[in-house]
Order: sequence, then structure tokens, then C-alpha cells
Amino acid sequence: QLNAALMSKKITSQEYQAMMQGYSSLQQKMNVFQRVIYKAQMLKEKPRMEMVYESGWLKLFDQYDTQDLPDTLWASILCAVCFSGLFAMERQTGMIKVIGTTPLGRRATVRYKLLLSFAVCGLITVLSLLPRFWVSIRDYGLGTWMAPVYSISEYYNAPEIPLFLMAAIQTFFRLAAVSCMACVTLALSQRIGNTFGAMFASLLIFSLPPLLSVSGLTNAKWLSTYPLFHICALFGASTQAVGIMLLLIVLAVCYLCTEYLFTHFK
Repeated sequence: QLNAALMSKKITSQEYQAMMQGYSSLQQKMNVFQRVIYKAQMLKEKPRMEMVYESGWLKLFDQYDTQDLPDTLWASILCAVCFSGLFAMERQTGMIKVIGTTPLGRRATVRYKLLLSFAVCGLITVLSLLPRFWVSIRDYGLGTWMAPVYSISEYYNAPEIPLFLMAAIQTFFRLAAVSCMACVTLALSQRIGNTFGAMFASLLIFSLPPLLSVSGLTNAKWLSTYPLFHICALFGASTQAVGIMLLLIVLAVCYLCTEYLFTHFK
């Protein structure tokens, strides 16, 4: 009735706005109802789709890009601090002359250092995602774990994978990114032989691009490991092939750095 009165110019726009304030809660219900109708229409196109409360999943996947960039920056700083001295310490203290006397001592040292580094990478990955999981579960809930990811409107063109697998992909890609930063930092530590030098080089490679992006050069983040942290958005934009290609590159870098450490730790 108010809309009809406004169209027939029986009331002014100011009067219309004042009268509509009494129906604000009804308008919110109407918006939600329209979204439900839209999802019901989508169910006809994709029968396997389910009705999903999307807010928690979108928060977890950081679809609106508010958390992945800071996570990239902090993870790169932690990797530089934690791993820059792991191989440089033997060069600085002279222990390399003792460890390097036997091939078994060299390989065993590298192997255990890498295992320890990988455990720390897993800890960094879990710590970066755990607060987000907690907030998503506490404030929104994460139901329908087996629903296809395209049940969420923003992922309508994504492949048919369940939501729990998308969460696992997010964790694995982030672990791969952190492991890559760790392996490169370890190789720099062995090559430079100085803790602060390796830390500076690692920060320059991995922390500078996200820092420039935070400072205003928004496209600089794509020159870092940020795409692997933001992999869920790539799946939502149907660019998952780019993410898989980046994962292969990162795994290759990890392998090359590991071989370098086994070969040159002497």
C-alpha cells in the first residue's frame, strides 16, 4: 500500500521513508525469504545441492578476503624467525667441522632438522586456522559437512566436492605454502651461513609482497604465497587450475631445497 501510494504521489518520499521504518524487521524477513526461494530454484538445476547456512562457511573460507592476507604476512614472519638459524648455527659455531666428518652424520642431521621443521610448519598452519574455525562454529555453525560446495551461492560453478573436503584442501594448501617458506629459509640459512642474513633474505622474499599489499599496492600479494592461503576463493572463481599449478610449483621448490640441503650440508 505504501509503495502504491508513493507511485501515485499520494505521499512524498520522506513520508514513505518515515512510514517504512516501522516495517524494517519485516523487510529483513522478506530478504531472507527471497534468498530461500532463490536457493529452492537452484535445487531444480542441481538436484544434489542442499540448503546450507552459508555465513559460517564463507567466514571459514574467507570469501571476502579479510583474513588470508594478514595470515600470509604473519606466517612468512614466523618462518623467517623460526628457521633462519637452523642450519646457520653449525656454520657460526664451527660444529659443521664435527658433523661433516661422516656422511651419516650429515644426512641424519639434515633429516631430523627437516622433520622438526615440518612439525613446526604443521603447528603454524593449525594456529593460523584454529581461531577462524572457532569463530565460525561459535557465531554461525558449520553444518552439512557432506553437502556439495556448490550449495553455497558464491561457489555455484565450483566442482562437485563436499564442504569438508574443501576445508581439508584449504588446510593442505596452507601447509604447503608454509612448508615452502620454511624450506627456502632453511636453504638460505645453509647458503648464507648467518642467521640474520638468512632472516633478512627470507623476509625480503616472502614478507615484502604482502606488506606492500597491506600498504596499498594490492596486486603485490600475488607475488607471494598468498594465492595458496586464499585457495578457496580461487575454487569459487572457477580458477582451481591456477591453484593446482601453484601447488605443484611449491612442492617442486620444497623438493629442490631439500635436495640442496642434503647435498651441501658438509
